[in-house]
Amino acid sequence: MNRISILQEGVLPPSISVPRLWKDLNDKGCGWVVPLEDANGFRRALTDLSALAPEGRERMRAAARAYAQAYVENPEIKTLNLKMFREVLGLS
Repeated sequence: MNRISILQEGVLPPSISVPRLWKDLNDKGCGWVVPLEDANGFRRALTDLSALAPEGRERMRAAARAYAQAYVENPEIKTLNLKMFREVLGLS
């Protein structure tokens, strides 16, 4: 399961260790961005998640789904992905 499908499914708010693409998960209320080397940060994210009431987890799931939907529907992202695949296939 890749990161975007985790967001789309909304099964569990993600804790992402490599914040290149989704560096604003914290701000959007749909997960955490924690560097791999920050064990305490990861622990805090899990503690925060476990402390959420069911309504809070549902809000995070809904925010994650909306975030993922906006990401996959973003025309700029689609253009960049198509460009990358064309280059890989030698079609550019």
